[in-house]
Parts: sequence; structure tokens; C-alpha cells
Amino acid sequence: MLAYLKLIRPAHWVKNIFVLAPLLFSCKFLGENALSNNLVTLRALVAFCLVSSAVYVINDISDCQKDSYHPVKRNRPIPSGQVSKPSAAVLALILLLVSAVIGFKISILFLIITSIYFGMNVLYSFWLKSYAIIDVIVIAIGFVLRAAAGAVAIQVFASQWLIVCIFTLCLFMGFCKRINELVTLDQEMAVNHRQSLLEYTPELLTHLITTSAALAIVTFMLYGMSESTINRFGTAAFIYTVPVVTYCIFRFAAISMKGLYDGPTSIVLKDKPFLIGTIIWIVMAVLIVAKGQTFGGFCRSLY
Repeated sequence: MLAYLKLIRPAHWVKNIFVLAPLLFSCKFLGENALSNNLVTLRALVAFCLVSSAVYVINDISDCQKDSYHPVKRNRPIPSGQVSKPSAAVLALILLLVSAVIGFKISILFLIITSIYFGMNVLYSFWLKSYAIIDVIVIAIGFVLRAAAGAVAIQVFASQWLIVCIFTLCLFMGFCKRINELVTLDQEMAVNHRQSLLEYTPELLTHLITTSAALAIVTFMLYGMSESTINRFGTAAFIYTVPVVTYCIFRFAAISMKGLYDGPTSIVLKDKPFLIGTIIWIVMAVLIVAKGQTFGGFCRSLY
């Protein structure tokens, strides 16, 4: 049973936090319909956790032989022989069906988005991950789809700035993952593990990380300063979270390049400075949005 739990990678569900982004940035977690919006977002989060776990299982089935060359991934349930491929396939189907039922109850459009996410990741598992740069772009689009699904669940329009911020941020994290793999694996092991690593070099990845990090920070700054954001939040204070965002991005890059952890998820969950920075940003963002809505709503009522 423990092997099956490991197979669905519950620790990686933290990636689905992007489903919550529209709820926060649209301020729908407050107000008259807050309870309804919070509950439907929670269901959307569960649906994405299940479909992403189905993707992980399928990816592990596809990568069974390659994972056997990785010092950490060789201990996963399928390459280590704890779970057979047929049993894993049945598990993936069950996860997918349950996710589809939850998604259908939310809305047809939500189900379509999760289906696109699933189909794109199946293509990634069996084909697209072999192509450098394209592999990371596909990963970043997957996070954008998470945010889009969260927006559809509560019936709000996903801000273009939010989409761009998420895409550039996840592009940055994807390239950090690749350089982490180069640092932690020797050349032969890296190539056996992931074919696209043949086309990556430390110099190229450093350039890509620098560029994507700059894009992520700049787009977040522009989002915080945009008139639509200020009007929505009822305050211009959101821009003051930029230093925390900048620290977290730079910390993530530094840790990835040193290869101190086995991947982005481990950094997010285990690196205390990064985790503290993330928590500080979340608290600041919630307080700014909540206070901005309260004060902004009071001010608007005076006119």
C-alpha cells in the first residue's frame, strides 16, 4: 500500500497550489459568496491533484528503464519492482476517472482544461520531454493550465498578467530543475536519465535561468503596478511584496545550481529560507488583498 502511495507522489501536490491563485488574486475568497468559491476551488484542487498523480504514474511507467539510472529515482515503486506496470496503469485509470467525475461536476470547461492538461502531459511523457527548451515550456504551460482551471472553477477571467507571471516563473523553475539534474548526475547518467540533457550545458542553462528569472520578476512588478491590479485590490501596496519574490527566486536559483536537493519540490518543501520566504509572501499577499478590499470598499461606498 505504501508503494502505491509513493507512486502517486502526494508531496508533488504542492505544485497544484497554482489552482488557488485566481481565488486569491480575484479576491473571491472574501465577500458574499466566499464560502461557495472556497469550496469549489478546493474541489478543483483535489481534481488536479488526482489528474497530476495519474500523469506521474504514466510518466513512471514510461521512464521505468531511464529512472533505473538515477540515484534517487531508481528507488521509485515501478523501477524498483515494488509495483508492476499493469497495476500502475490500473491505478492511473482510477485516478483519472475520479478526477473526471469531480471536474464534470464543477463545469464542462473545467473538465476540458484538465483533459488538455492530461493529454499534453502524456505527449510530454512519451515524446516532448526529449526536446530541450520545449520540455520546459510544456511544463510551464501545465502550471498555466492549473491557474486557468482555478479561474474557470470560480467563474472569473484569468488576468493576462497573472498568466504571464505564472508562465515565466515556472519557466525559470523548469530550467533550474534541468541544471540541478546536470549538477547531481554525471554526464553518462544524465544522458541515460533524460535525453534532452544532451542539448543542455551549464552555460546555456545559466543564461536561460538568468533570463527567465528577470522576466518573472519584471512581469510580477508590472502586474503589481498595473492599474487593473490596483483597482481590483483597492490598494497599490501589492508591489511591496516584490523584494520577497526576488529573494525567493534568487534563493531557488542558487540552491538549484548547487544541487543540494534532488529537485524543485524538495526545495519548496525542505529548504527553510525559501519556505520562510514563501510563507511571508503568502501572508503579505493575503493581508494586502484583504485590507485593500475592506478599505477600498469603504472608500468606494463614500462616493
